Amino acid sequence: MFRAVELVQNRETKEPFPKNFNIAGKIKKRALDLGLICYPMQGTVDGTIGDHILIAPPFIINENEMNEICQKLKTTIESICN
Repeated sequence: MFRAVELVQNRETKEPFPKNFNIAGKIKKRALDLGLICYPMQGTVDGTIGDHILIAPPFIINENEMNEICQKLKTTIESICN
């Protein structure tokens, strides 16, 4: 079970964040502070620019644990991207 989340500067135009912002890397660090492990990656758009993260929960995850992951991910993204 994988879930990928693409991170863009503008949702309407899908404009990516500049590479030097290292959004995916910042999200990884913040998420880890909250107890969530995610896999950051850059180069989503063209091999150089564009950020995304992967979440890979275990197959035996329950609804409460999934809600916890979603809340931690939401908190993380909001704290970095807003």
